[in-house]
Amino acid sequence: MIRINKVSTFMAYADQLPPDVLEDINQRMTDWLNSGGTMEDPYIQQQFSYAERVLNQLKSKKKSHS
Repeated sequence: MIRINKVSTFMAYADQLPPDVLEDINQRMTDWLNSGGTMEDPYIQQQFSYAERVLNQLKSKKKSHS
């Protein structure tokens, strides 16, 4: 199971995310930071959790098709 709890881990998996999901997460995080938020805010962790769910679902689908 993939776990993401920091930016470096997110970046390590970024190339495995569908482009639209990656763009969405990047935009959300950029908007958050531009509005005065920080990387330590729970909102950023929510974005990491979203990426985890997508990646784990993709991984699960690949296993079931093997």
